[in-house]
Amino acid sequence: MENKKFKFKCIKCNQLSETENFCDCGNKYYSFKTLEYDYEKIGKNGIDFWDCSKGFEKYLPLLPCKEINLTLGEGNTPLLKLNNYGKKSGYNNLYLKDETTNPTGSFKDRETAIITNYAKEKGYDKFLITSSGNAAVSAAAYSNIAGITCDCYVPEDTSSGKKHLLSIFGAKLITQPGEYEEIYRRLIDEEVRTLIDEAEDRCEKILKKHADLLETISEDLLEKENMTGEEFNAYFDAKA
Repeated sequence: MENKKFKFKCIKCNQLSETENFCDCGNKYYSFKTLEYDYEKIGKNGIDFWDCSKGFEKYLPLLPCKEINLTLGEGNTPLLKLNNYGKKSGYNNLYLKDETTNPTGSFKDRETAIITNYAKEKGYDKFLITSSGNAAVSAAAYSNIAGITCDCYVPEDTSSGKKHLLSIFGAKLITQPGEYEEIYRRLIDEEVRTLIDEAEDRCEKILKKHADLLETISEDLLEKENMTGEEFNAYFDAKA
């Protein structure tokens, strides 16, 4: 297995796999996989959860990517004690984790940073994302520094401010009618099917090229060895 610290586990049937591909046991919309960790192996590496100087790097034993090379300074957001509000609410120790200090103002930057680094390691060159705004803005920002194309599918009623941010980061903005769930399902039905069709078309062309090449080689051999077609077939049947 390429990454021995975990395997991929289907959220529907619990089947373990060594690849991240969608499981074929469920429906096409939610055949996701989660991670099944080898905690014994991870424990030997040691993780210092209290070391704030390393940022995400201290979590590498738990992450799918091997390194954190692409970052906008996400994480290590301040933990603020809400003294007045805490007392009013009956809590003496009430804290707020201020995720608005992340690069695009959202906690989404944490997961996007990991996804982007993993995508670069795997050689992926395109993001497709359906979002009501925050996740799309985050994906656009990180794909920009990674040199990855980003297509953002957002509801038509997404705020003009978020649309503007997406355009600043160079993402391709596709507005769609309906809510997030409808857009997501439409994307799976249309865009992913298109990608599959394109891949099948490429395979067909490659196979045709190989067939043409084999035909050319066969003709050359027939001429060189002065064989008939029957003799040629018999010769290679005997070698098979």
